[in-house]
Amino acid sequence: MSRICICGGPNTGKSTLAATLGGRVKHTDSLISQGEQGAISSVVRWLDEPGPWVIEGVHVIRALRQYHTEHPRAFYPPCDQLIWLTDIKQPQTKGQEIQTKGLNTVRDQIKKWLAPVLEVRD
Repeated sequence: MSRICICGGPNTGKSTLAATLGGRVKHTDSLISQGEQGAISSVVRWLDEPGPWVIEGVHVIRALRQYHTEHPRAFYPPCDQLIWLTDIKQPQTKGQEIQTKGLNTVRDQIKKWLAPVLEVRD
């Protein structure tokens, strides 16, 4: 196993996929008490840890953007694979729909940098 990030909007199966991959899995949901910026900063630190690992959650894409900002000379993202899930498994609330659109916007902002490792799954 390598260094894998799993992203996507709420209810797309990120935790379920991470569980099937096994190994050391870090869930961004465990960081909720830190607030959004605190969670993102924690995930950026996780990205610097040696692998193998799987990091999953809605904060991952914003952490990757922050990592890119903090490491402007990094030619590649700090993961070997970025799996972006798009298939919504359960209905989303209006807030979750808005969050999904925001996550897609962040992804699109750094898509060129992510391209070597990005895999979109429906």
